Amino acid sequence: MSIGARPFLITSSRDGLDSTVLGSEMLPSVSGAPPARAVEGLLRCMDQLDVVPAVVILDVATDAGAAEIAAALRSDDRLRRTPLVALATDRDQDRVGELYDAGVNSVVPRPGNERELRELIERVRAYWLEANYTAEA
Repeated sequence: MSIGARPFLITSSRDGLDSTVLGSEMLPSVSGAPPARAVEGLLRCMDQLDVVPAVVILDVATDAGAAEIAAALRSDDRLRRTPLVALATDRDQDRVGELYDAGVNSVVPRPGNERELRELIERVRAYWLEANYTAEA
């Protein structure tokens, strides 16, 4: 299994941003699924493409959902070293702590519009795929 060259986005459909961002060729995604189904979708995609995502971005409506997804992803040996980045809507320390406890590597503020979201995804991609040393699973 090879490491993918693009981030993989797991997102909820809580606003209009994801339809535009996900419609691009920028990154594959699992959209609008409950946490368990989102994880199943990612694992199925990995099997079909024979690839492990280089980074997973969690843009989930609730931090609890993101923590649940992160914990499930960390339980798969192929993803134990894959960087997980969660987009958060606030800085509540308890919620941020739950995300880190679940295995997220980074928690960043979620932008409020499509342009800023695209820019953030590109910065996340550049950091994790170009500036950072990674280890294969």
